[in-house]
Amino acid sequence: MLGFIFLQKWLSFQLLWWLSFKLPYTVDRVVALAKAAGGKIVKEPKNVFWGGYSGYFTDPDGYYWEVAWGPDFTYDENDMLKLDS
Repeated sequence: MLGFIFLQKWLSFQLLWWLSFKLPYTVDRVVALAKAAGGKIVKEPKNVFWGGYSGYFTDPDGYYWEVAWGPDFTYDENDMLKLDS
């Protein structure tokens, strides 16, 4: 699942993209691929307080990405992350 949110920092905005996966080891693979492609690792993947597993990197253009797996993530029939409303 690819998504984004805006983060307000003082009076400027930054964009954070995220990728979610069905298996936790995929997070490690994607972060490694991002690094090999010229990305900078901001936070190595690790277990996080909400019970998931995630890491952060910036791409060569400076955009921030979160790569995450969560035990409570659910997906629809098209493998798209289902967000509760």
